[in-house]
Amino acid sequence: MLLACHGARPPGVTTPPSGAPSTDDTRAAPAEERPPSAPTPAAPPFVPSVATALVAFPDGVAVAIARRGDAAIVRLDAEGHERWRVALASPGDDVVSALARDDAGAIIAVGWTTGALADGGAHGGDDLFVAKIDPAGARVWTYQGGTPRRDRARDVAVRGGDIYVVGSTQGALDGEPWAGSRFATAGPADDCAVIKLGGDGQRAWTRLIGTRELGGDRAGIDECTGVAVDEGGAIATGYAYGDLPGVRGGLPNVFVARFTAAGKRTALRRTGSGAERQVLARVKGGVLAGAAPSDFAGGLRLTPLGRGLAPGRVRTIVPPTTDELWFLDGLRAQGDGAVALGGIGRVPTTDNVVRPIGALLVGVDAAGVERWRARVEMVAEPRDLAIEGEAIYLAGATDDAAIVVGLDAAHAMRWMLRPKLVAAVRTSSRE
Repeated sequence: MLLACHGARPPGVTTPPSGAPSTDDTRAAPAEERPPSAPTPAAPPFVPSVATALVAFPDGVAVAIARRGDAAIVRLDAEGHERWRVALASPGDDVVSALARDDAGAIIAVGWTTGALADGGAHGGDDLFVAKIDPAGARVWTYQGGTPRRDRARDVAVRGGDIYVVGSTQGALDGEPWAGSRFATAGPADDCAVIKLGGDGQRAWTRLIGTRELGGDRAGIDECTGVAVDEGGAIATGYAYGDLPGVRGGLPNVFVARFTAAGKRTALRRTGSGAERQVLARVKGGVLAGAAPSDFAGGLRLTPLGRGLAPGRVRTIVPPTTDELWFLDGLRAQGDGAVALGGIGRVPTTDNVVRPIGALLVGVDAAGVERWRARVEMVAEPRDLAIEGEAIYLAGATDDAAIVVGLDAAHAMRWMLRPKLVAAVRTSSRE
């Protein structure tokens, strides 16, 4: 499919690029000038789209867009103007869940596919993938791994030439022991997966973390949702619906695990419970973990991790009113602290259905203590944020359409772009 970017603009203003038709120009030729037999072109059907992931650069940002199984990455400059785009398209469904960049400016994209993005073909079910895209927008290589069941990549971090990917698997991924094969009844249980690749796309190692149901004989549901890197290797985080080694607590258990560059696991610690997603940010003096309770009523929970990944004092940032729920959508380092991204939902008393109403940004220090907060209601359903210096970028959806927003140092909107994937037409406009 060809891709298009559309943005909101003043009434009657259209900005098609040279040589491309405009889908927004409502002007029509008089009836006598049109051939009687000429059919009226059908408008492309509207399909909801969403911006799923971001990575920032000194001169702009790259965003991943998803629409009905299609995925693309669009590179923008600091003012929201498009530089290039590349599709990650297979005959199946393709999702980009996270982006990172290496020291040379190449983009590392991870996610999952039901088709074949790499030469080796599909393994069945959902396959996880990792793709490297050079600074000019050309795909350099694609790694695809999987089992006959579901395998997904959720996050990625890069240090030097090393690429660390985390996610989940429902099988013995790359021959690693899977919890489903160790207990009496397996079922479609997930294990947390941690994978290291080299800069050339060759897999170095794979490690799984699997549990059993609390007090039972079934495999637990375990998934890694975030990763950070330092000079010692990788720190993975996730949740487990089961016993962690030496730990029993309320489900789901939230954990962090450290792996050396050679793949040896040197630490596994429980950092809390009752959350299904935890993400990490490297901050001054260590790592900050962010999570939101599974019931979303308890606000955002920030935990500094000390030496040996020992959790420090937990800081909780709560909604101002009882009818608001906060969903954690991202955590990125900025300066000596970090910025947390939350989705704001409201529960009307009439039907008890959560309605997204905007994005929340909370700036914190390295200990998780709040410094500032800002609401961005333009992004109704946030998915990710990226930071470069004082510039902050948000991605998500509003009115069933993907949206990307650039903010200034005062957290005010500088520009807004609504990218959409549309068949047969390529145009570009922005605010």
